[in-house]
Amino acid sequence: MTTVSIITPVYNSTKESYIRSCDSVAQQSSGDFEWIVVDDGSEIRHPQADIVLEKNYGPSVARNLGFQISSGDIITYLDMGDELNPDRVKNLIELFDKNKCQLLFSAYYIVDDGQPFLFDPFQYIGTTDFPTAFEYIQLLKQQNISIPLGVAHIRKPFVQCGGFQRGIVCGEDGILWRRMVGRMQLSDILFSDDVAGSYFISQNGQSRSQRRFDMGGFAFGGDLRDNGKYLDEQWFNEFNSKGLYD
Repeated sequence: MTTVSIITPVYNSTKESYIRSCDSVAQQSSGDFEWIVVDDGSEIRHPQADIVLEKNYGPSVARNLGFQISSGDIITYLDMGDELNPDRVKNLIELFDKNKCQLLFSAYYIVDDGQPFLFDPFQYIGTTDFPTAFEYIQLLKQQNISIPLGVAHIRKPFVQCGGFQRGIVCGEDGILWRRMVGRMQLSDILFSDDVAGSYFISQNGQSRSQRRFDMGGFAFGGDLRDNGKYLDEQWFNEFNSKGLYD
């Protein structure tokens, strides 16, 4: 039976955010999933946390740790404060089983001050010129399809790419997706009109991206070269055995 792991990093979430995300997980139409919550050093421990870190390391570390204890065939993400479509788990299992893909991009709603609009990543890489498979992959590698809510993948490419890069807390997800794409054939990648859920831009009146920027982590602050340090299975195995805060 195919199962899904939903990984959620959390840091000082509000009660409203907690209830919104919890309700969306509880209301899934399929029960073939596990929800892994990693408390990233919150001042007050999150009541659903499977792992609690002693200080705030950032979402990359939290998601990597969530992956390490996960057991699902398919991995997807839910940031605290966002919500999943009630059929998200069911749709993921059906799409991956039917298409045998490795990486799935889905549309999602972006909610700003209560006004939702649909973001479809396919619109940003699609073209009427019908590119070759190679050109299509190059287009995908140039995109920063960042919001993890709209992405799901099987386990293998995450391990091959070494997971999320520690030290980056804004744009870290887009960097990982581009690494994955670079290792795949076009047949491994699927765009779906399945709507993943809703991403809420602001919490407590402050942009989530601005809060991450204030933490000092941004997409161009680390070593992004394909030098093997982050991108091979040997490195991930070392990271997996030693932990992330040695």
